[in-house]
Amino acid sequence: MRSTFDFCLPTKASTVPETRDWLHEIKYDGYRIRLERDGENVRLVTRNGHNWTSRYPWIIEAALKNRHKQFVIDGEAVVLGVDGVSDFNGLELQYRRKLSMGLQGLASYTWSHSLDNGSWDSGIYLPQVNRGSDRASSAFDVRHNFSAGITWRAPSVGGTSALQSLTRNWTLSTFLSARSGFPIDVLASENLLGLGFDDFQRPDRVSSAPIWLDDSSAPGRQRLNPAAFSIPSGSHQGNLGRDSIPGFGMGQMDLALGREFAVREDSVAELRLEAFNVTNHAQFGDPVRFMSSPLFGQSPSLLNLMLGSGTPHSGIAPAFQIGGPRVLQITVRFRF
Repeated sequence: MRSTFDFCLPTKASTVPETRDWLHEIKYDGYRIRLERDGENVRLVTRNGHNWTSRYPWIIEAALKNRHKQFVIDGEAVVLGVDGVSDFNGLELQYRRKLSMGLQGLASYTWSHSLDNGSWDSGIYLPQVNRGSDRASSAFDVRHNFSAGITWRAPSVGGTSALQSLTRNWTLSTFLSARSGFPIDVLASENLLGLGFDDFQRPDRVSSAPIWLDDSSAPGRQRLNPAAFSIPSGSHQGNLGRDSIPGFGMGQMDLALGREFAVREDSVAELRLEAFNVTNHAQFGDPVRFMSSPLFGQSPSLLNLMLGSGTPHSGIAPAFQIGGPRVLQITVRFRF
């Protein structure tokens, strides 16, 4: 048998092949891996050439049961069953255009829906609960996401040579981003030091009470209504669906003004002035979701602190996150 094999990699095409020589399939998405069997020797090789034979002993066992003694399978390693099941669907749209007089723009929109029955990278789940009833939007699901950028290269102002030199090569840029909120999973109490369960206990939904209350004193001028939820008696799961309440959305505009200066023939200095969240619009994180908390239903922080707190949403530090107060930045860069 050959000693080396190449992965079958996809090739970008503008249209879907229609000839009879092509096969179309719907498959599970997993980790790309190649299985090679030569007699009683079986190994698993990743796309980057790593030997992962010891990581998937059940795949090796299945390969050894095959009646063929020599074969190569180029596919993906997936885990079927257990408890975790997730799906993702998305639609991406983009518009790009170079306009006249130094103006150009780019806009993109994404509709997506991520579903699973458990989103946290670590957690404790009550095994008696029907995991099928937990299947819902992921904790990090963002249904709508829009971003747009416009750049304008300003022409130099006529007049004296000094005025022309001062006003040439300036660029003004603006960036707008907006998205819908993360879903909120309301639970009766918090999982603290392993003493609770991430899928239990959800409350019952009281249909006669609104979920949100307008409150000018609350962050975001809204808070969850405690009267809209009722903790079930006994130990059964409430009827409120997992991740069924949309959280706060986000919208922010940034501005930047920059210019390049020729220092020498092969060197350029760039000056850039930037304003993030130029309108200083307050963006708040999702409200506290545990009914046992005295802060239940109210947002405890700005959005950038929530996103930068090491949650599964993101691990970026708050200072570099979207959703914070206005930040002004001056950058000087040399290229040579």
